[in-house]
Amino acid sequence: MVVAWGTGGSWVGLGLSDLLMSAVFPLLIYKGYGRTGGVVVLLLTLAAFAFVLSLAAVGSAAATFPVMVVLGPLMVGQYVVWRRWPGAERTLFQYWQQEP
Repeated sequence: MVVAWGTGGSWVGLGLSDLLMSAVFPLLIYKGYGRTGGVVVLLLTLAAFAFVLSLAAVGSAAATFPVMVVLGPLMVGQYVVWRRWPGAERTLFQYWQQEP
């Protein structure tokens, strides 16, 4: 399934799985590494979507371009950075204790 809209005679669309992964990943980082991690990951994900959609709107991308080609490595890279930089991921119990 695809969420698509017209842009000047062509169609730009995002797969529902791409949208699902981009919605869940910032929440998982937020749970594991706090508000800063969640916001940074959300902004980088939105920037990746904006980049891919701008390429599609201009016509530089192929007719069908899998967004996960960009989002997948970006998510893995962000997880590696958050895993190494601030330290261990919070457990669910720690998350429940720290969040209001």
